[in-house]
Amino acid sequence: MKKGLLAVVFIFFQIFSISAITFERPEQFVEVDISCLGSRGTERNTTLYSIEYGVNGKKYNGLLGVQFCEDVFDTSFSADFYPSISTWKFYTRTLSIGFGVMYHFQDFFDVACEHDAFAMINYKLKTKKNFIFTFQNGLGIKAAKVYALSNNSYAWNKNAVISIKFEKLFENGIELSLTGSSYSFYRYALFISPRYCFGAAYNFDGGLRFGGEFTLGFSDQYTTAPYVNTLQFRLTARYTF
Repeated sequence: MKKGLLAVVFIFFQIFSISAITFERPEQFVEVDISCLGSRGTERNTTLYSIEYGVNGKKYNGLLGVQFCEDVFDTSFSADFYPSISTWKFYTRTLSIGFGVMYHFQDFFDVACEHDAFAMINYKLKTKKNFIFTFQNGLGIKAAKVYALSNNSYAWNKNAVISIKFEKLFENGIELSLTGSSYSFYRYALFISPRYCFGAAYNFDGGLRFGGEFTLGFSDQYTTAPYVNTLQFRLTARYTF
């Protein structure tokens, strides 16, 4: 667990190196969350706590976070970069094509652990009226180990991720979002177990933001009959500086 966390911190430090080289002071934020899971699925009736730190630059963004409850600890990292050469403006719209990486470590105390790593291609379309459409797809690996097995070795699987997100930012501070994805920041099931998330938030003067999300997740939706595996309610508080 310590090696995985150190690797994430090292990669995240590189983001600050890039911002220093480009003389850009990125927007930064700290967010705390509490999530309540319903009575369906493997993590039923569980309360999760998390904290994230993020940076948003003109051409890049990064997010580092930890999540924990009584039985599980997660740390996750993501970074996206949009080169100037792959950004085009069309009247009131801006299209950007970039790439991203993600790493996730999860530890079920005294039971099992897993590592997830992905490389992605990102497409982002933003209008002058602050409507944002984002599409991400990528490939990666999942390595899992069960502590009770005698050989104590990792099982490796190839994996894929896909995400489609619609966002609308209103001038009065209200945000609305709708996401269909095969993963979340702290959960990476084998492809494809879709999750649908609706979010709303309000931005106050001074950098404060409060929001909420509702997520409906399925264990499968294509090869077998859909089964609801996740019902999650999440409240967030963010400070941007």
